[in-house]
Order: sequence, then structure tokens, then C-alpha cells
Amino acid sequence: MDESDRYNCQLFTVEDSHYLLTNGPDYISRVLRNGIAWETDTLAIGQRLIEGISAPVLLDIGANLGAWSVPMGIHIRRSGGKLHAWEPQRQVYYQLCANLFINNLTHCVAHHGAIGDYAGEIDVPVLDVMQDANLGALSLLPEVYKFQREQKSEYCETVPITTLDLLNLPRADLIKIDVEGMEYEVLAGGKNWLEQMDYPPVIFEIWSDTISPTKRKQEKLIAMMRDEMQYEVVLLGELAVAQHKNHKRLNITLHKQGYSLAKPTHFGMSFLP
Repeated sequence: MDESDRYNCQLFTVEDSHYLLTNGPDYISRVLRNGIAWETDTLAIGQRLIEGISAPVLLDIGANLGAWSVPMGIHIRRSGGKLHAWEPQRQVYYQLCANLFINNLTHCVAHHGAIGDYAGEIDVPVLDVMQDANLGALSLLPEVYKFQREQKSEYCETVPITTLDLLNLPRADLIKIDVEGMEYEVLAGGKNWLEQMDYPPVIFEIWSDTISPTKRKQEKLIAMMRDEMQYEVVLLGELAVAQHKNHKRLNITLHKQGYSLAKPTHFGMSFLP
């Protein structure tokens, strides 16, 4: 591969979405280059959770290149919705901005930074977007960070980090979190704000890393959501869907073949599909 090929990027279309993608081995990019939507379950459940809501506000924490933000941004455009997306890897953040721009998603806002349980700065390893096979697998957890820095990159950049409590956003109707093991920090740093927002539904990833401290943290995360915040959490493999027990928007029934979705009857006719 010569230098011009190394930095080649092209536009690809996946259903109604357009993406600027590299020719590198990154996993999400490879899926999208093949014309396949990324994590269709997360998209489908996200869309069902905001049915019937006027001008919904969405948060995408750990947005990567926008594989969820772009189709969800297109989905909420007609209803006057808004989406905020955060990505700490600077080069990937640039790609996120490009993908929001080429889809004319002026109602979506990209933020370069991380969300956690404190305000300040955080070191983010700088990966080669043309060579790394899974940019989305980068974790900022200290117990994982050292290994990834040794294996992938010795160079780091300092990036802003803040909390949902300090952002004090005026509203959110759905939160999607994909932060490679830092889900607990994100939600712990937003306890007060989540309560003020009357606990909107949360879609998040149960990280499958085998490091035992990470496994214990995931158990702590589920316990905090269920016991302290009164969320009901449904696990669909690595995907978790959390809804407050007093205002569920979607019934999720598990089957041997998968799952089915249905609107609770108490929401009334306006919320039926």
C-alpha cells in the first residue's frame, strides 16, 4: 500500500445513511462498507423507545464514527428531535463530524470528549485509524488502559472529561452508552441529572472483556441501576435495555429464538405502532 492508498477514504451508503469510511481494517467500517447497518437491534429498540415522543432528545455517549447517531439522527429529523454525541478519540471524532455533515444532520451536535464520574482531563491513546482493527474497542478503564497502551499505542492525547450532572442538559428521552467498560462511571456521574429527568431509558453495552475487575464493575453497574435508580434491566446478549419500572415505554419478551417488542397498553393509542 503506497502513501496515497493508506489515507484513502470513500463515501458509502447504508440504507438511508451515508458514511465517510477509510479503507482500513476497522471492524465497524468493514461492516458498513458491506452495506450492512451496524447493531440493528440497538437501532430498532432505540426507535421503538421514542415512538410517540414529540421532538425527542437523544444522547449517544461513545458515538464512534456515528453508526448509531447518523441513522437515529435521520429518524428524528422530521419530528424536530435533537441528538448529542460524544467521542473521545480525536480522529474518530473528526469522522463523526463528517458523517453528521454529509447527512445534513444540523440538529445533531458532536462533542469531542469523554463522559465519566469526574470533571477534568483524561489520557486517550492515539490509535492509527488506517491500521487498527477495532477502534471502537478502545477502553479508558485504568485496568485495561495499560495493556492497550502497550499493545496498540505509546502515544496519548489529553481530552476533556465531564459528567452528566455537570452538563445539566435540559432534557433527554433516550440515552445510548457504548464506552467499553466505563458505563458505571457514566451513570454514577449522572445520578442527580437522571433523577431530574425522571430516569429516561438507557441502552448500553455489557462489555464482554474477561478481566475480572471489569466483570465485577458490570455487576455493580446493574445493581446500582436496579437498586438505587429503580430501573428494570433486560439483557439481550451484550446489549442491555434499562427502563424505569414506573414508566416503561416498551415491553421486551425473551424467547428461545430471540425477543419480541410491544408497547405497554397503559400508554394509550397514541403510542401504538
